[in-house]
Order: sequence, then C-alpha cells, then structure tokens
Amino acid sequence: MSKTPSRKLFQLIHALSSSEKRYFKIFANKSTSENDNKYLLLFNAIEEQTDYDEAQLKELLYPGEQIESRKFSEMKAYLYDLILKSLHSYDEKNFVEFQLNNHLKSIQVLFKRSLYEDCKMILQKAKKLAFKYEYFLHVMRLLSWEKKLAYTESNVDYLNKNLERINQEERDCLMKIQNESSYWEMFFEFLIAGKRDAVLRSNERITRYKKLIEQPLLSQEDSALSHRSRILFYRIHSVGAHATGEWDEFYKYNKTLFDIMGQRKNVLKEDPSEYISVVSNLILSCGLLRKYNEVGDFLEVLKGIPTVSLDDEFKIFTQYYLNKLAFCTELGDFKEGVKAIEACERDKKKFKSIIFLSNYYFQYSYIYFGVGDYDNALHWINELLNLPKSIAREDLQSVARLLNLMVHFEMGNEQLLDHLLRSIYRFLKKRERLFQVERSMLNFFRESRKCVTRKQFSELCQTQKEEMKRLARNPAEMSFFRYFNFLAWLDSKIENKDFGQAIKDRLSNSAA
Repeated sequence: MSKTPSRKLFQLIHALSSSEKRYFKIFANKSTSENDNKYLLLFNAIEEQTDYDEAQLKELLYPGEQIESRKFSEMKAYLYDLILKSLHSYDEKNFVEFQLNNHLKSIQVLFKRSLYEDCKMILQKAKKLAFKYEYFLHVMRLLSWEKKLAYTESNVDYLNKNLERINQEERDCLMKIQNESSYWEMFFEFLIAGKRDAVLRSNERITRYKKLIEQPLLSQEDSALSHRSRILFYRIHSVGAHATGEWDEFYKYNKTLFDIMGQRKNVLKEDPSEYISVVSNLILSCGLLRKYNEVGDFLEVLKGIPTVSLDDEFKIFTQYYLNKLAFCTELGDFKEGVKAIEACERDKKKFKSIIFLSNYYFQYSYIYFGVGDYDNALHWINELLNLPKSIAREDLQSVARLLNLMVHFEMGNEQLLDHLLRSIYRFLKKRERLFQVERSMLNFFRESRKCVTRKQFSELCQTQKEEMKRLARNPAEMSFFRYFNFLAWLDSKIENKDFGQAIKDRLSNSAA
C-alpha cells in the first residue's frame, strides 16, 4: 500500500463538513470490524488537532509501544482510502451527477448479463433525470445505449420508429453542449480580463471591454439554449457591467440572475456555489447604488443559503464578511465595522485559510483608520502590501499604498512621508498605473508638507476637494473612489470632524 503524506490526510479530514464527518463514522463502523477501531480513533484524533502532530497520534494509538513507521503509514493510507469511499457513497446519495453515473454503471452491468429489459427500465429513468438537470453529456451516453440495446436485440421495428427521434435528441444535446461551451469560453475570457484589469480607468480599455460584449451570442437571451447557458449569458453581462462601471446594469443583471436561479430549486440544491456568487454581486450592486435597505436584506439571504459542502460554507463566510465590512465603510459606521472584524476573526477559526486575503486586509485597515486606531490600520495595510504578487490583487495595490501614506500622515510620521511619496511614485510609474487620482493625491501630500498653519492646510484641503470632485466625474477615474472615500476624508479635515461622521453627512446631503 502506498504511503499517504500526513498533511494530505490532515487536510482531507479538516475539509469535511459536519454531516460528512458523521456519515464517515457510520460508514466506517459498517465497513470495518471491531478490531479495526484504531482507524476511527485516528480519524477522531486528527479531527481534534489544530496542527498535525504525528508523535501525539502514535502515542495515542500505540501507548508505550515501539511502532514501525511503515505500519503507521499503511494505517494512514488505509484511512485516507476509507474516507474517499465514504465520500463516494455520500455524494451518490446527494448529487444527481453521481446518481447518473451509477445508472450508467448499472446499465453496463446488466447488459453484460443480457438483462436488456432491466437496462431499458434504468435507461428511461436516467434519461428523465438527465434532461431535468441538463446533464446533456449523460443524455448522449444514454442515447447511445438506447441504440445499442435495440441493435443487440435486432429490434429493427424499434429503430425504424425511434431512430429519427434519437438522432434529433442527439443533435439537440450536441447543440446545447456546444452552446454552453461557447458561453463558458466567453465567461472565462471576461473573467481573466476583469481580474487582470479589475479597475478599468482608461477610455481605451473600457471601449475594448465593451467590444467583447458585442459578440453575437451576447446580443439576446434567446441565444442561450439551456438554463446553464442562460445563467452564463447574464453572468457575462454582469462582469462586463461591473468592469465598465455601469452600476444600474450591474444591479439589473444580478437581480435577473437571482430571480432565474431562484425559480429552479432543483438545480440550486444540486450546486449553490453560483447562486452564492450572484447574491454577493447583488449585495455589491445595491451598495454601489445606495440601495442600503436591500443590502441588509440580501446579506441575510446570503447567510441563509443551504449548503452542500464545506466549500459552500466557506464561500458564504468570505462573501458575507467582505460585503458586511464594505457596507460598514460605505456608511461610515466604523464602530460597527470593528464589531464585524471581531466576529469575522471568531468565525474564521472553523476554516484553515481565507480567500481574497487582500480584500480582508484592506477592509480591516480602512475600518481601523476610520475609528482612529492607526496602529491596527498600519498593521493590516502592511499585511496586504507584504502579500506575494500572485495573491494580492493589483487593483488594490495603488490605493493600499495611498492608504498607507494616509495612515503615516495621521500618525505624524513626517520623516517617513518623503520616502513613501517617492516609493509610491516609483511603484505606480513602473506598473503604468499613475493615473490622475494617484498623481493628484501624491501632489496633495507633497504640498501639505509646506503648510505651516491650520488655515493653510484647510485651504489646501478645499482645493484638493474640488480637484477630486472633478476627477470623480471622470468615467476613467471614478471607479477608484469605490475603494476609499477621499472626499469625506477631506471634509473631515476642512470641517475638523470625525471621518465616519463626514461620510454620513455626505450620504445625508446626497439623499436630500
């Protein structure tokens, strides 16, 4: 038996959901004898560990004994395989695709034993299920079996009556498979472009992005030939609207997706991961359009989505807190944001890692900056800036450096400011990201060094505020203001008031 790396077994056990762990323990009791209870003992011991400790496990399983490494390695390998077998069994009971695969296996088993009528009975049941859930590749295999059974039985009459129908079903399936494949190809093309240039701040890039939307399959919904293709149709438009800053369209497409997906409870139950993303995007779009009541409503919807795996729970956790934290910064409710950070830090202990770490670190820093806790703000912004390039999102890098500069400015670290200004300028120029907003803010901090009196600084802030208001109206620059409320921060300096209150006042004035 091959060796199983310790970390591999540890990660598998900790990747299981609570229901999967319960299922394994029942499965293991049925699959092993009483003499093999050491496998369950090992499973439970690893489940309890927060970090893998092999010496502790050996002592628990073989107290006071000299244990061979080979024997322990074989035990780990057996346990790993046993867990996989239990997961196969678990998924067969819970997921349609596994059920269809089993139906196909059963047809093959029965066919080898010439039990053709049994084959046909399972085939019809499987076809109905495959069509209902749009598993067209499975339909193609089932149609192939339908022809094979008729040919084996020399049932020419059946072929004569049904061949055209079978061929037409095959053509329809092929068309829908190709159609979905084309939408997936476009979706990934848009996704890559969106991640590469998450904040499009030049008219040329926005124009290029809009040209991608002009592809024939994206012109009308009727071009999508299946439920999955229809979802991809709207998701692509959603990605495009987000990338080009068309927030009304971004909201409209995600609201449509929310309604479409909610109508197909059977598909949603099979795989809720796409639905989680849609609800998260809907929350984001509501925030961008200041539909704050809807933000709170959809945050609750997100928390209440039924999950089928630990991965789904993980996605809901990350998306809920990312949106919750962003909601707090948007409203200037930084004290509530600190509470959300504390809750996030408690809840994340259930998971071993967090995706989108750069987003978390930025939001953490922004919130602590908002309550005037500059030590914590500096800690978290440094965590972001120290992330490997492959992890830290490029679109956050420039605004994170500006926030870092602002933290040091608030802390009165004047000797560092000149160095930071030069460093940020080099970074932005090297990455070809020195746009008007960055250039303007860097000039502002340079000029602030020359201010001697409070009045001079206030006048500089007023001038900068007018400049930033002008830039905020520029489509190529406006998305930059999503990440940080520079205008409210300048208000707080001009009017000598709390940053959070300045945000609330701006929201109140814009609503009036």
